[in-house]
Amino acid sequence: MTALNIAERMKALHIQGLTITMIKNKKIFQSEYGVRNKHDQFPVMGNTMFNVCSISKLLTTVLACKLIDEQLLQLDTPINEVVTTWTIPSNTPSTTLTIRQLLSHQSGIIDPPNSFLPYQKRWGYPTVEQLFLGKTEYCREPIIRQENQVGRFHYADANFCLIEKLIEGVTGKSFTLLMEEKIFQPLGMTCSTYEITYAKNISQGHDRNGATVKEKYPHYPYPAASGLWSTSQDISMLMIELMNAIVGDSKLGLSPLTINEMFTSQGECEWSGLGCFLGNTSNGFELSSLGWGVGFQSLLALYPQKKEGIIILTNTELGIHQMDGLIGEIYRAFIGKE
Repeated sequence: MTALNIAERMKALHIQGLTITMIKNKKIFQSEYGVRNKHDQFPVMGNTMFNVCSISKLLTTVLACKLIDEQLLQLDTPINEVVTTWTIPSNTPSTTLTIRQLLSHQSGIIDPPNSFLPYQKRWGYPTVEQLFLGKTEYCREPIIRQENQVGRFHYADANFCLIEKLIEGVTGKSFTLLMEEKIFQPLGMTCSTYEITYAKNISQGHDRNGATVKEKYPHYPYPAASGLWSTSQDISMLMIELMNAIVGDSKLGLSPLTINEMFTSQGECEWSGLGCFLGNTSNGFELSSLGWGVGFQSLLALYPQKKEGIIILTNTELGIHQMDGLIGEIYRAFIGKE
């Protein structure tokens, strides 16, 4: 990391704020750069929350694993045996739909074009039923499961909206309350939330030119898929928990068997785990997750065999893939591929 001047690169790329947490031998090393928004120039701090967008899916998967270990869910049980009040539309409803398929994006469910947009006050908050029926401005087309696409990878927010509904159905509690009770509180993740409170230390979003985006605090009304605000340090606590869970030392009571399912290639996609991506790098076996939304980009990479990891959060959307911008530069420096 020493060869990379992060402050200079941020200036060149108009990135307003950035936070990095590195994990070495399960120990946390924290760094903050820049400001939480361009106008008040308040510096990014360790407790400054960023919109982590689709990294939310990784945390949702951990909650699902927790409920599997509590025998409230099963990876391969057809979900219509668990939730009987609502049926997923399908073009040929013959094959079963399972939690494994949803978590690995191999369910045959495909997000319609221009769907799952950021929250708009005039539209309110959609229900999962409204999203799937296409009866909301956030998704104007019905979401119909394509049976001939089952087993093929199609990244879809709709998969995790369905997981959210399923979790609420089997527990009788709201998804966000369960995350607080079963994940955030036990791990001490005090700066993680699905609810925007502007009095807190929350970062605004910025565009590729470094200007504040129109919404200032853009967020997504789909908690399980992309609704989380958090800090790199909070998420690093979850990453360490995953490392510990693999060897049977979980604070959350996660079993090694269940967590190893996350780290196992699903179906025909070698690079698709449960709620995450898998790969082999110069730093060894890698579990990763990416976040990209209006005004924000982020990356998480975990190396359980080496007890290492990195989480990078920025409050600027560069309009290019994370690996093609500063996030990618920091990532490559971390794994030794500068």
